[in-house]
Amino acid sequence: MKRPAATQRRQGATAAGDAVAAAMEEIPRGQTRSKMEVFRKALQHLGRGDEGIDTGVRARLGFELKRLCQSRAAGWHRVVASDGAFGAEEQLSLLQKEGARPRPGESVASWAQRCDVAFVGTYRSALQRACRAGKDPGIAKWPAWSVEPIKSKAHLKERLLLSGGKLFHLEGARTCSVPAFQAPPPSRCSAKPKSLQDALKIVAPRLKKAFNSKQMQELRDTGATRLRRILHSQECAQLLQYAEEANAFDEVRRLDGEAGQGGAYYFCKQPPHLVEAIRTSLYAQLLEQLPELGERYGATMAQLERRCAEAGQKRCATIFLAFGEGGLNLAHQDPYGKLFFPYQAMLMLSRRGKDFNGGEFFVKNMKTGKVAQVAADQGDVTLFAANSAAVRGADFKHGVREVKGERFSVGIVFNRRK
Repeated sequence: MKRPAATQRRQGATAAGDAVAAAMEEIPRGQTRSKMEVFRKALQHLGRGDEGIDTGVRARLGFELKRLCQSRAAGWHRVVASDGAFGAEEQLSLLQKEGARPRPGESVASWAQRCDVAFVGTYRSALQRACRAGKDPGIAKWPAWSVEPIKSKAHLKERLLLSGGKLFHLEGARTCSVPAFQAPPPSRCSAKPKSLQDALKIVAPRLKKAFNSKQMQELRDTGATRLRRILHSQECAQLLQYAEEANAFDEVRRLDGEAGQGGAYYFCKQPPHLVEAIRTSLYAQLLEQLPELGERYGATMAQLERRCAEAGQKRCATIFLAFGEGGLNLAHQDPYGKLFFPYQAMLMLSRRGKDFNGGEFFVKNMKTGKVAQVAADQGDVTLFAANSAAVRGADFKHGVREVKGERFSVGIVFNRRK
């Protein structure tokens, strides 16, 4: 017997409130945490630590945090805004009593010495949310209300991870950075197809062979399926060569904080013919196996794009992705507009075991908590469920596990974006 929706919502709200309360209680005396760090800890308590903080999560957990702070629940005064600002007048004095901030009239340097901290961080974005040694004279210029005591390098690493790389960058230390696209020598790159039709002649037969009824069943059962060796190494090199071009992209989004760290999305102005051929062929094959998609989204790619234009989604949504050492992408969805096709694909350009390790692509069923994980290699295409319209009774998010090395890929989105 199914539980009434209202009962499920109440239970969900109770679980969220309990998780936020637990995250607040865990903040050590003499320290603070930003709201985003509290949300991240709360998600861990809910068994959802691999998820990003999207609008829905922020609203739900934010409501619970506000309620708990207003009721002065345990640890309320140790929660600060992303810039270190306080939500109540008495908050600063409580933190000063605990040693989390300098006393009235006390310098930052004297406070750091008194509390014997290894490092001092600042929440201020104008100061790049930096971190320096506790004895560094430069901390004297930082506003006393904005500083944070960091006890050790292990503590510093913990805060960097918890904040998705947003907080407390130690000056001079190596940080999780996004690598530049690098193509192999021209001799290892294939010639570019002159047209989409030429690219389709290359790609379509490979996809037809790889994407069969067995793969379709795996996609429906788990939310993801791996289509192996759709592109050869020389063709992947050709796409990396495209990505090196300075004018290839019209927008870049860094993945720091809520969505992950050490990665970036590069939105294509106009995707290369090989990528567009994969997008076009996969769309046609999905409609062959799921004809109902054609009725809702369009019987051809041209019809889908017309419907996107009518919905105000006229820009290309295909992206190149770059992840460096320690980079990761938390579970998320990509709703680039009201028209949101239920499947997407990921093309791997880098070589597993040579260019990178880790970095597995994963798809999470939000209803059951089950995760499908794909260790894609160069040339593989991972087709995956992107939202709640893919499989009845399920909802999906996707992401990338922590990367060792440098990992480049292409995200293929069938609909267009606003």
